[in-house]
Amino acid sequence: MENGKENVMPHVVIEGDVDLEELFQGFEPLHQRDDGGIRKVSDAFLNSQNTSILLESVVVENGSTQKFMIAIGTKGSGATVRLFPLTDPQKTPGVKRLMADVARQIVDRFPGTKFGKTNLQDFLRTSLLRKI
Repeated sequence: MENGKENVMPHVVIEGDVDLEELFQGFEPLHQRDDGGIRKVSDAFLNSQNTSILLESVVVENGSTQKFMIAIGTKGSGATVRLFPLTDPQKTPGVKRLMADVARQIVDRFPGTKFGKTNLQDFLRTSLLRKI
């Protein structure tokens, strides 16, 4: 991209209390198919300190398949949804849309949370935005 945003790591900060153990226990696979391709989250892994979840993810778009991990980490009061650096997929619209969908599900699941800083605002549906 001309403005350099392609190299910026996509992320969504969620403000408020997010219980990763509860999120992990209630995990359900996600499968979406539309004109933009296929987006899936098939499995989740919680670390032993209950501070990080990795989501096994796949995006198929424009004839290309990318397998990667989405990381959800907590620090203080809040959580961050980001790409797990060791898997580093291309930051395509499908990858960004899947990350935004994961963040949206977290905000919907935990009352009192809201979206904080993000560079994925274009992928978060305006009907569900909460003071970005």
